[in-house]
Amino acid sequence: MKHPFQKVLLNEKGDLLFASAGQKLFVFQRRENWQLTDSWLDTVDQNYALIKEYEARTRKFEQESVAGDRKPPKVPTPGPGAPPKLCYIRDIHLSRNEKYLILTTDTDKAVVVFELNDGSLRQIKRQPLPKRPCAVSTSLDDSTVVVGDKFGDVYCIDMLSAEIKDEKDMVPVLGHVSMLTGVLNVSDGAGNELVVTTDRDEHIRLSRFPQSYIIEKWLFEHEEFVASIVAPRWCRDRVLVSGGGDPFLCSWRWQEGVLADKLDLSAAVEPYLTEEHLVPSRFQNDAGDLKEFTVSQLLELPSQNRLVVLFDKMSAFLVVSVAEDGKLGLERTVAVASPVICGAASAQSLVLSVRGAENCLLEYTLDSWTSVELREVYGCNDVEWDEKGDLFASFSVNQLRKRSEH
Repeated sequence: MKHPFQKVLLNEKGDLLFASAGQKLFVFQRRENWQLTDSWLDTVDQNYALIKEYEARTRKFEQESVAGDRKPPKVPTPGPGAPPKLCYIRDIHLSRNEKYLILTTDTDKAVVVFELNDGSLRQIKRQPLPKRPCAVSTSLDDSTVVVGDKFGDVYCIDMLSAEIKDEKDMVPVLGHVSMLTGVLNVSDGAGNELVVTTDRDEHIRLSRFPQSYIIEKWLFEHEEFVASIVAPRWCRDRVLVSGGGDPFLCSWRWQEGVLADKLDLSAAVEPYLTEEHLVPSRFQNDAGDLKEFTVSQLLELPSQNRLVVLFDKMSAFLVVSVAEDGKLGLERTVAVASPVICGAASAQSLVLSVRGAENCLLEYTLDSWTSVELREVYGCNDVEWDEKGDLFASFSVNQLRKRSEH
C-alpha cells in the first residue's frame, strides 16, 4: 500500500502544496485542480554515517601504519539484532518570503535548501550537520537557516550561499542540555530579533539573535515537553502559544515574560481518546484505564485569528481562538474519520494527512469546516510500504515523554 505523507506544507496563498513520504518530496500546484509539478528523492546512501566512519578509519590507517604491521579497517556494519534504519524527510519549511524551501534529511543529517520557481525546485545547497536536525526556522531577513538538533545545539546556515562546510567545523550558536523540539525567530517590535527555543525538558528560552549567548527570558509553566510553539501574526509580535505533553495550551506575553492564559483541553479531547492513548502498563493505574494525549502541532489561521490544534494518534482536531492579549478560547472540535498524522494551513484552507485503512489527504474549507479527499494528490504518491515492515514515524511526538520509574 502507499506510504502516508508524514509532512505536508502549504504556502500562504494556498496554491502550492508540499508533501513528503519516506525519503521523497512532492510539489503540487493548484490550477483547476492539484497537479504534480516537481518531486525530489533523497538518494544519499542510508549508511552514510558508516561510510564516513570507514573513510576516516582508512585515512588514519594510511597515515599511521607501516606496511604489513596492521590490518586495514573493515567496513562497519550493524550487529545482529540491530533495529532497522529508518531514513526519511523529517521537516519541510518555507522561508518567510516563500522563495525558498528548506527540508531536513536523516541519511546525512543535512539541511537542504531549494529555490522555488513556479512550483519547481532548484537545489542551492545541502549542508550536513554533526547531529540529526529536528527543528527549523529562518532569520527575519531570510538570509539564515536556524536549525536545532536532537542533542540540543542550534546552528546558523547561510541560506543563499552555495558554500558547504565540513560538519566537524560547524559551531553551534546556542545550546540546551536537552533535545530541542522547536526553533522560532521573532521580533520584539522595536527591531530586535530573538530566537525562541523549546526542548524536551519543559523549557522555553528566548535569546538574542545572532548574539544568542545572551539569554533574555525563560518562560516556565509547562510540566512536560514542549512540542510546538507559534507566534500568531495577528497578535503583533506580543504573544506566543505553546503546547506539548501537558493537557493544556499556554499563551505568553513574552516581552513581559508572563503567562497570559492557560487552556485545559482535557474535556474537549476525552471523547476521542482510544486504546492507542493508554499509558504503558508499567505506569498504569490499578484500573488500567489511564490515558494521556499529546499536542503534536499548532497551525495558524490568520484569516480567522484562530489556531488549529493537532494531537498524536487522534481522530479529531480543535480550533482555538487567540486574542491580541493572549486570551485563549475553545471554538470547536472537528471529528476526523482516521487519526491525523500532520497538517498545514493557508489563508483559506486546511490540509490534513490521515492514516487509516486507506491513507489519504483531506482539505477543509475554513468557513464550513467540510472536507474533500485530495485523491489526485495522493494518487501521485509512488512510495510503497509493506504493512509487515516498519513504517516511517507517523506518530512520534509522544515518545518525547519522560517517565519516572519511582
